[in-house]
Amino acid sequence: MDPLEARLSEWAHEQRRLYRGQRSQSLRPDRKVALETVEGWEWNPRRGPSPRSDHWENQRAAVERHFAEHGRYPRLTADDPHERRLAGWVKNQVERLPSRDDELGRSRYDAVLATPGWPSRREQTWLQMIQLLEQFVDTHGRLPRRTPARTADVSDDDRHEHMLSMWCANQRRFERIATADKPYPEERRARLDRVAGWSWSKRVVRVRRVKRSVISYAA
Repeated sequence: MDPLEARLSEWAHEQRRLYRGQRSQSLRPDRKVALETVEGWEWNPRRGPSPRSDHWENQRAAVERHFAEHGRYPRLTADDPHERRLAGWVKNQVERLPSRDDELGRSRYDAVLATPGWPSRREQTWLQMIQLLEQFVDTHGRLPRRTPARTADVSDDDRHEHMLSMWCANQRRFERIATADKPYPEERRARLDRVAGWSWSKRVVRVRRVKRSVISYAA
């Protein structure tokens, strides 16, 4: 694009923003009429894909190909660095797309949900919970504990900790009752095993908690 065309494109974009009310001033009615007489003028022109959009679609397509070849979505614990990078991209999309309320975000969310091998909504919820657990452990240096969540004077932080503690207990229970036909997912097990202080045994967790309390009291 030559400099003159670039300036004209920028000017046209600014007129559309004025027309949509995205500036402190609005587009004057006479200018609106004048622009609409220009052959080919559109207030909402369709844009071709940007390099960033191309990259996003390439990543989404790579996830689909991976599922077709391996029957599962990419793993963060994979030996192959390409698969780990792809799994990291999936993780970022799972964490960010559901909270985006713009048109692009919604269209991308619909696209990934329709992608074979993409984590289901239930799987996405699990991934969000494990992220909250990892953040809690990074902040407090320990696993969450159950608190009297129904007491009126309990803080929001205590309720959050109680919720995470119950979620951890559920993961241990799901792993304990898993069968050969319905095993506990290996990807989930590996992710939890990387959490500092994690144990699949409730007894081990209680013993560690008592030891920390004794050390804290003695100090």
